[in-house]
Amino acid sequence: MTLIDDQTQRRYKCRLITTERASHEKDLGGQWFNFCQERVLEVGGKLIFDLEQPPKNMHVQVVPK
Repeated sequence: MTLIDDQTQRRYKCRLITTERASHEKDLGGQWFNFCQERVLEVGGKLIFDLEQPPKNMHVQVVPK
């Protein structure tokens, strides 16, 4: 899945990982960590996700605190 930062238009290759606790729980892997570091996310800020259909691209918008 490609995560697209709506503000910078940068693209990050991510993976959806099924958790061991439950099959309906998912985590983001791959370049998700790079996205978080580059955008310097703050506690209390918000992320708005928009998943395209079919789910190959996921747009994310950072809303600062």
